[in-house]
Amino acid sequence: MSTYKKEQRWELRYAVPTAGGSESEKVIYPRSEAKRAENLEACKKYGYRVISCKKLYPFNTERNQHNFELIANICSNRMYDMEAGAVKFNLDEYDRLSETREKAQNFFALPLPLAWLPWEEWKEAKELSETAILHRQNACIANGRLDLVTFC
Repeated sequence: MSTYKKEQRWELRYAVPTAGGSESEKVIYPRSEAKRAENLEACKKYGYRVISCKKLYPFNTERNQHNFELIANICSNRMYDMEAGAVKFNLDEYDRLSETREKAQNFFALPLPLAWLPWEEWKEAKELSETAILHRQNACIANGRLDLVTFC
């Protein structure tokens, strides 16, 4: 995952041909749609191959970092239970938990206080964060602490 400055709005990846027939990948962050169009035109002019041009969305990492840590811990605990034999081992579930834990750890490592993410990553980060909030709310309800549900 890439880190983005606060003002970044777009991510433009393009490949520049190098000696020997290989390509070198470059990334620029235009701050407006006009600048993005200008950069795309420059890529066409110089014959660079455009790999992707994605719009970026802000995600508040400072407010959600503890949610990613919770999801990573839940996945680690369930994986440990499977390994120790406390619950029946299911390879598909274990792989899903491993993948989710890795995503949560990657999102935990995003820069504070704000990260600019492409839509697909923003959506995944939001879903993981909401899953952690729902887990906390269900734990409060299960323990009869309905007064704490609003603080989750």
